[in-house]
Amino acid sequence: MSGSIELLARMDALPTVGQKAVVRLQQASHDMELMTDTLLLLGVEQIEPHHYQSQSLPLALEKQAHLLSSLFSRHQTALTLTSNSQYTIDAPTSFVTVVINNLIKNALEHGSGTVDITLDNNTLNIQNAQTANESEYNPPNGYGYGLVIIRRICERMGWMLDIKNNPDHFIVSVKFTNRIEQEPIGLV
Repeated sequence: MSGSIELLARMDALPTVGQKAVVRLQQASHDMELMTDTLLLLGVEQIEPHHYQSQSLPLALEKQAHLLSSLFSRHQTALTLTSNSQYTIDAPTSFVTVVINNLIKNALEHGSGTVDITLDNNTLNIQNAQTANESEYNPPNGYGYGLVIIRRICERMGWMLDIKNNPDHFIVSVKFTNRIEQEPIGLV
């Protein structure tokens, strides 16, 4: 798929509609690669050290929020991003990206009004107002598989996940921690 998209992107006489389609296909291909990496890492018993990368949590959040806000520009939902953090996380890049992407996508797809994103040190909070129809639909895990995957990543990494589904707001918090910061796990 990536090869075909690359060939399409090289075409000089591609109309504007075709160029936009190529961009969407490139993003879809990237998303599939990211999800494949994530699911493969979730499936192994022990994640090899080379999969852990030091990354700036505020930069990762800003990059993904910008990318997703442009992809969801047709929605009537706006993003506000507040960060007072310099936190660096040591984790697989795909895990950090998938957690951030899925939370923001859920908020944009199922929210109304403004999606408020706050990063305070190592804690990410995403809050969105729910439409009347969405608040009536109250599944225990949220919407689709996004929160299920986030829950599995957080369990695997020892990150604390808190989900609050109120009648008027959906609020998700993730407290990212590095392996060194976590309490030692005793043997059973």
